[in-house]
Amino acid sequence: MSPSPPAASDRLRALVRERAGLDLTGVRATLLAAALVREAHAAGLPDGEAFARSVVDGSRPLEPFIEELTVGETWFFREPAQWALIEQVIVPEGLARRAGGPEAFRAWSAGCSTGEEPYSLAIALHDRGVRHGVHLVGTDLNESALARARRGEYSLWSLRGAADARARRHLREIDGRFVLPREIAARVRFFPLNLARGEYPSRARGLADLDLVLCRNVLIYLDPALVPEIATRLFATLAPGGWLLTGAADPPLAAHAPFTVRAGPFSVAYQRPTARAALRAAGRRAAPAEVAARAIRTAPTRAARTAAAERPRRPPPEPGLPPAVLPADPDLAAAHLLVDAARLPEALAAVDDAVRRRPLDPDAHFERSVVLTELGRLEDAEEACRRARYLARGQPFVHFFTALLRLRRGDLRGAAGAFRTAAALAARVPPGTPLALSHGMTAGALREAARFHLSRLVGDGPPLP
Repeated sequence: MSPSPPAASDRLRALVRERAGLDLTGVRATLLAAALVREAHAAGLPDGEAFARSVVDGSRPLEPFIEELTVGETWFFREPAQWALIEQVIVPEGLARRAGGPEAFRAWSAGCSTGEEPYSLAIALHDRGVRHGVHLVGTDLNESALARARRGEYSLWSLRGAADARARRHLREIDGRFVLPREIAARVRFFPLNLARGEYPSRARGLADLDLVLCRNVLIYLDPALVPEIATRLFATLAPGGWLLTGAADPPLAAHAPFTVRAGPFSVAYQRPTARAALRAAGRRAAPAEVAARAIRTAPTRAARTAAAERPRRPPPEPGLPPAVLPADPDLAAAHLLVDAARLPEALAAVDDAVRRRPLDPDAHFERSVVLTELGRLEDAEEACRRARYLARGQPFVHFFTALLRLRRGDLRGAAGAFRTAAALAARVPPGTPLALSHGMTAGALREAARFHLSRLVGDGPPLP
């Protein structure tokens, strides 16, 4: 008896992996299943398998469906420890290296999604007074996300974590949206690019001789078999002395290209050696196992937990590292991804499931508040945030998010009170401590952001704690 042919959805998963390099396993399998059901409904087909068959047999195009699967997990100034490295080390080195030349700094955000990352770099350079000779490129597989990036308009979701005060100084709020000024937005050029294909390095497209490549939390979504070639190509795009930053959960790259590996509170960074440094380092590179042990942090998925159990034990992460990429709860993880994919009704359904299963979980209620905020249901969002505050007593960021919600609703008095409470709670912990539920915002950054908002709301009122 011959074996049954694979399901159409399995064949489509393999085709997406072949064309785009995407690995649709683990939590991301939820996105595939949801996308198939959604597209089948829109096409008038009976189920997701029918839609998958129509793509696999060529009667429907594959590329639009691939765009539906790509998730843009991004916000302004994400991962503060890496931004400290960028602004204190990488930018000054790049500026010094190019002093007197026609360009001041060259950088590429690979997998930029809706553009918050390259715009963050544009803001950082602007704040430093670097206004000319800036070469910034953002690329992504998803052309719909790139279209949103070119508009330069964002919601409150893009200003979470440590980004709020820093980015908001440069954004104009118009009808609940936050808009970049033209002088900053014009410094970034966007175009589509598939990291799984050999489209880089490319001098013609500006993907060569770079001071910085940001490829953060992108490689984790790709087929591991593609990583060695991608690492080699990324290395080749860098100028001597240029830097590559990946995400905390991305696979280690030191075994695939002759990087100098730098470890610190920013996790792991990769630098292309200068010719002189490469000669000094010849024969003295760290063993791949040693580099991997330093580089890999555990993502909260079953596969990652299993892999972590097989790795050697390592010391706890240094203070200041960002929290895990996704919530541990599967429904919350799915909601987190769906929000970034702009699938808000599905995100709400996922988070509602989490709340029903764990009604006393503050994380579930807070994630629900975030989703409701993105849906524009601000009164419901504040009620969900109130429940999270009750269940997670003393969490500064929940009070800070409450303040932002009240600010958006026009309750200025209530917002000022919540900002003061958030700052007072944050003052009880060391400034560099990452705050729960905040996506990497530290206690010190929250107090700075609260001070910024209060200065606008009440002027020179009573000082913050």
